[in-house]
Amino acid sequence: MTVSGHWGTSPYRVGILPDGLQIGFVGRPMDNEMAEENPGSPDKDPDGDKKLIRLFGFDRTIIVLTSGHTGETVYVGEDCPESPRWHLWSPRVFRIANVEVLDGDAVVVNYSTIPSELRRISVVLRTRDCGNLLFLNKKEKIFAAVHASLATAFGYPNHFPGGGPIINEVLRHCGAVEDLYVVPGPSVAGIAEGGCWCYEFDQPAANRLFNLVKSRYPNLPLDNLRRDRPDQGKTDVAFSELLVRVLEQFGLTRRQIDPVCNHCTQCYSEQWYSKRSMQRQLAEGSLALEEQTALEQQMETGCGNLAVVHLT
Repeated sequence: MTVSGHWGTSPYRVGILPDGLQIGFVGRPMDNEMAEENPGSPDKDPDGDKKLIRLFGFDRTIIVLTSGHTGETVYVGEDCPESPRWHLWSPRVFRIANVEVLDGDAVVVNYSTIPSELRRISVVLRTRDCGNLLFLNKKEKIFAAVHASLATAFGYPNHFPGGGPIINEVLRHCGAVEDLYVVPGPSVAGIAEGGCWCYEFDQPAANRLFNLVKSRYPNLPLDNLRRDRPDQGKTDVAFSELLVRVLEQFGLTRRQIDPVCNHCTQCYSEQWYSKRSMQRQLAEGSLALEEQTALEQQMETGCGNLAVVHLT
């Protein structure tokens, strides 16, 4: 069965490429389906191996990125770039129905270097509200998944984990910019419906973020990226639009960036996991004890949205 058959109504499947590459995103509905099928069972664990194997099948290796703000990149292929922030994972350690959980905030897969018999690989990037970007280069047979958070993309609040912006690092190994296709996944303040203002900062924190942006990308236009509320000491930031403008600084055009899946996780918290939405619900104190316990467990177990690239 193909991935699309497993996913059901859960994700937005973006596309299937001629060489068997599929991409998409999985949110809450998949976990709800599993909970209904296994009431009271640990098998419904939203980030458990059973869920991932159900999604992708038993005949492959599933690579899961922890998105732990380390700034590190996992490289999947036969030849690894020379960089202290890169870690080679060779398909030659392929094991059937195996879930490999690897530390890192990005993965680059050069499947032109991987023998066809070893290409049964699925890559999963777990996030909640942070930006997540899928890069595809069909011409050179490269794809990448990037956890683009305030820390990994902008060095906020104090420094870049790993030493530099992760988007810059990954783009250096994705081939020619004009051959790239980028799909941002669900994140806070997404732009799929024209954008929203769900990412709230204290004003001093917002000022620090935009100072970092200006120092790193001096030519990036800053208009309409913030909405200040001086009476409340708050600033709302158009975070996903900011990420798109960063991509434009590298030569990508809007025609290469498809926002169809970039829904706001907070506006659509029934469809997508949102840490901010969970925190707000707990703070309101209006949940029944059973609901509160379930929500606290979700936050503790780290369940999240899955950005997926699947080689068939």
